[in-house]
Amino acid sequence: MRGLPSILHRVAHAALGRRLSERLWLFVLVFLAQLRVLLAYLPYQTEVPSGEVLSLVLSQLLRIGGWASLLTLLFALSPWKWLTRTLGLLFSVVVLSLSAYELYLIGLYHVTYNMDLAQIMLSTNWREGSEFVDSITTGQVFDVCCQLLPSVASGFVVRLLTNHTSA
Repeated sequence: MRGLPSILHRVAHAALGRRLSERLWLFVLVFLAQLRVLLAYLPYQTEVPSGEVLSLVLSQLLRIGGWASLLTLLFALSPWKWLTRTLGLLFSVVVLSLSAYELYLIGLYHVTYNMDLAQIMLSTNWREGSEFVDSITTGQVFDVCCQLLPSVASGFVVRLLTNHTSA
């Protein structure tokens, strides 16, 4: 009877490992989308001394990798196909929307979303908010989409490769 828990443990680890490898595309998508945001914002980091830029970039890469790993792990824990598809769609839409929003803010105002910006946005009324949304041009949307396209394409290629090799 001692061998049964060991076998079940190995089967569970193998199943999680397989699901992780099949869902690696989400890690790639999250990591590259947030890396694009980091690279877009880096030129505006004027308050950081030039000697500390490398440590700032490394700490941000660790943060990005941590979030990408956490979302991928949560995504891989689901053994049900319907939940997997729902989480994959939800995580992808949220990450791409937030990345697009930050790229828009960086391109227009040279800032990322932070507490000060959140307070300003929350203190506006609906008319000011609708004016902000109406001021977004098609060119700006196209520019942001083009910046995120390599992330989406890389995630798609990784998904095709991992699903092909696991089949």
